[in-house]
Amino acid sequence: MNAHFKKENYRVLVVNDDRTQLLRISRILEKQNLEVLRFSNGAEVVAYLDRRERADLIVTDLHMPEVDGWKLCRLVRSREYGPYNDTPVLATSAVFCGEEAQSLTAGLGANALLRAPFTSAELIRCVKDLLTGEIPSIRTRLLLIPFPGKKFRGLANCFRRFGYEVLEESDAELALKHLEVWKPAVVIIDHDHQGRVLDKVLRRERQEASFNANLVVLDEGWQGSQVDLLRRGADACVRCNAEPDYVVSLTEKMSRVRALFRLQDLVEYQKEELRSQKESFRGIFEAIPDAAIIYDQRGQIKAVNDATTTLLGASAASLVGRRVADFIVADDLEETFGNGWSEGLFSVYQASLVACTGRASEVNIHQSPINYGLETCTVAVVKGLDMPAETYEAISSHEDNTFSMRGENAHDWEFWRSPQGHFLYSSPICKKITGYDPFEFEMDVDFLHRIAHPEDVQLVPQPDEEMSDDFLEAEFRIIDRSGGVRWLAYKSRPVYDDSGNYLGCRGAMRDLTLHKQLEGEKERLVAAVEQFSDSIAITDLEGHLEYVNPAFERNFGEGKESPLGSVYDMIFEEPIQNAIAQGAVWSGRRTRKVSEEEIKYVELTVSPVRDHDGVMSNLVWSERDVTAEVAMQERLMRAQRMEAIGTLAGGVAHDFNNLLSGILGYSSLLKGEVSTWQEIQQAADVIERAARRAADLTQKLLGFARQGKHKHEAFSIHESVAEVLTLLTRTTDPRIIIEGVLDAENPWIIGDSGQVGQVLLNLAINSTHAIDQNGRLTIYTRNLRRDQITEPMLQNQAYEEYLEIRVEDTGCGIPEAQLQRIFEPFFTTKEKGSGLGLAMVYGIVQNHDGWIHVDSAVGEGTTFILYFPVSEFEGKKEQEAAPTILSGKGKILVIDDEEIVRNIAAKMLRRIGYEVITVEDGQEAVEYYAANYKYIDLVIVDMMMPRMDGRECFRALRSINPDVKAILSTGYSHNQTVQEIMDEGLLGFIGKPFELQEIASAVEKLIGKLEREEEDDAC
Repeated sequence: MNAHFKKENYRVLVVNDDRTQLLRISRILEKQNLEVLRFSNGAEVVAYLDRRERADLIVTDLHMPEVDGWKLCRLVRSREYGPYNDTPVLATSAVFCGEEAQSLTAGLGANALLRAPFTSAELIRCVKDLLTGEIPSIRTRLLLIPFPGKKFRGLANCFRRFGYEVLEESDAELALKHLEVWKPAVVIIDHDHQGRVLDKVLRRERQEASFNANLVVLDEGWQGSQVDLLRRGADACVRCNAEPDYVVSLTEKMSRVRALFRLQDLVEYQKEELRSQKESFRGIFEAIPDAAIIYDQRGQIKAVNDATTTLLGASAASLVGRRVADFIVADDLEETFGNGWSEGLFSVYQASLVACTGRASEVNIHQSPINYGLETCTVAVVKGLDMPAETYEAISSHEDNTFSMRGENAHDWEFWRSPQGHFLYSSPICKKITGYDPFEFEMDVDFLHRIAHPEDVQLVPQPDEEMSDDFLEAEFRIIDRSGGVRWLAYKSRPVYDDSGNYLGCRGAMRDLTLHKQLEGEKERLVAAVEQFSDSIAITDLEGHLEYVNPAFERNFGEGKESPLGSVYDMIFEEPIQNAIAQGAVWSGRRTRKVSEEEIKYVELTVSPVRDHDGVMSNLVWSERDVTAEVAMQERLMRAQRMEAIGTLAGGVAHDFNNLLSGILGYSSLLKGEVSTWQEIQQAADVIERAARRAADLTQKLLGFARQGKHKHEAFSIHESVAEVLTLLTRTTDPRIIIEGVLDAENPWIIGDSGQVGQVLLNLAINSTHAIDQNGRLTIYTRNLRRDQITEPMLQNQAYEEYLEIRVEDTGCGIPEAQLQRIFEPFFTTKEKGSGLGLAMVYGIVQNHDGWIHVDSAVGEGTTFILYFPVSEFEGKKEQEAAPTILSGKGKILVIDDEEIVRNIAAKMLRRIGYEVITVEDGQEAVEYYAANYKYIDLVIVDMMMPRMDGRECFRALRSINPDVKAILSTGYSHNQTVQEIMDEGLLGFIGKPFELQEIASAVEKLIGKLEREEEDDAC
């Protein structure tokens, strides 16, 4: 046993679809006394792991059919394969290499990446480190370039906390050298480097496609300078005082967006390359002067050239699909065909060719294997023997000449090599590939080794290796005449004469440089998408899932079967369907139920994918979890509501004092002498109207200040406008004229009425502050079609009809310099303003798929213009019946700490026939109920009380009598807190202040229902 490996009987799984590499890696590890199991693709490994067999290490290639190395890494790290989560994985790749590759591979689940070709020592050392627990650490590189004398406060430490390897360098020239040598994945540069390193970095970013660093510029300038930087090549610009966590989040999001666009470009480039190769192949195939037939492993014809149709006397359409044995007759035909495609051997044989006319002729057939489409086939070139004898003798006696003629028009570099390794023939394409003339290879036996890449010299085949009975295959790099690196695929087979003497080898070399580059690009881009924290899915146009990234599986597929093939649940929403029908990008906020207890808010983006002809073929769905952001936004909204109500406090107090003056005045008159019953009735009417106005004002304030959940439902904007106008009319300087011009025929939109009401209230309050005494505030509404709106941001949306809201004032106006910043967070011109009001307005409008715009000039007033997509829902007005006060009977327990409330509730209930007992707090109520609950038909309990509040009181009553019937009474609006108490088992709700009809109706619903049930039981 090798002394390096302390544990005996390690079992290593080696996965590679290249048989040569599979055997080489396996033999190296077997010589170290390791138990090696070989697999030709990832699917075989998955089947092995499904049996829960032992695996101490997995060595896998990244490029494989069926289940590739990326997918295998993800599966090994998934919960489904929990026993293997800690099993080390070593990834190998010939094209996916370098520092960036190390960083990307870490996210895939591999513990290390080994670049091929590698030496035996390198493989053994890496395997030893993994098996003995010395797992390499791979981190993303970040280059910070502050201006001399300045520091990025906390930025470097923040990135390190997120796992980045950070290098900070303020010197311009050293920073450029680090950029070249260290090759960071991300560059963050201070804008003060303007004219020096900044211009060089931006120019490099714009001009060099291979420069993959993501550039963020920290800028203290205004918005115009940021736009200029973005145009010059920066990926993003942020302010110098931005929070470090925000810069990290922006950097990661920027990388994801860039990778997505690059991935789409790469896919389109590969499609174009495949089309070009197909057209080139067809042109060469048709240019072959002899008859050429391509057939599959079953002997079925797949393609023929024009010379074949002429020779056989039939069209190509009639020949494709037929068996080649229908036209070619030979004694060893099946054996020959078998050699042609299964063993991969070139073969030449004589046969009889029978045309469709019945004419037969003797022919020579030269056949060899070929990759056609997605399968291995055979190409047979048919040469007739009825040509002049001297011509046939020349060709048959000098097969190398025939090979040479074929090589003149080939895309591969075809060659003959002598037993000593001399190139006896090289096709002209070798100069296009290498830059060297064919004769340079023919003159120097070691020329191919001389131009080989220093690290790959040992991979170039030696003459003695060519004598094997099988094909010899190799991949290596060379340095072409211009100094560039090119990848070559080498394939040859030995040639022997009839006596068994070795004559040399014949073969071909193919330029793989572009293929390797594309594979490397694809691996990097796929790895980036695989590591997105956002959920990414690709579906067909009907919504069937064809691809999901690991984040999607983590967020929605944990513990479930593979989601592939299922339908994306949000595709049936009407706005998304409209966007898909128009081929437009759709984005918006949606809720997703993760479990019975958890609901997440997500930012959803749906993007169409088009093929080369512009036809939409797929949809890309991206979901970002914004639950925390929504919670923060709701907290800001509550703060803004209270700020707005605080602004109205003076007007509210004034209005309440007016109402209380009427109530107190007429109350004092009632206490004195009153001459007639008519005067008593008049005083009672005034008191009632004043109390109603006070209650209405209180309810509107509670509505604006409520803390509730985000809603997604149809509501009328006109109702929200009416509430705002009513509140402002009562609380604003009466010299300001406030009015509404509501011309919209369809005022219904989808969203949260409370949030939109807050938007209108904030805008209206700002307008009243801008008006100096006399002035006018008007809110307009109307419906517009999309083609009637000039706002360019709405032209690419899927909605056809919008609701326009204009909040217009005749105030002082806004200076042009401030217009550019009014929606920025924390920007304010008020001495004590928070700067969050209009930022919150902007966010709410955006979340409702809307848009907001402002027009203003100093001295001419301001107009805020809002657009919301309209809903097809239309409310129905119901005719309200005249209220009827219902009498009843039963015993009711009223619990309230306010004596006035207890007394008026008792008097109202006694007037309509009920027996009433009152108590002043929850503790007293529990004691009374424990002794008398058998005689109590209903309990009315206040929510807020000393000693024991309404929730605790109800729980205590229910512990005494599980069938207790109770109604909750409170001065708060029916908000989330009230609903939580109701959910514990209370049967009704009545808001304070209540009137006789309201309390009578609420009580009758419960006691009347009980009486009807008792009557039914008696029957």
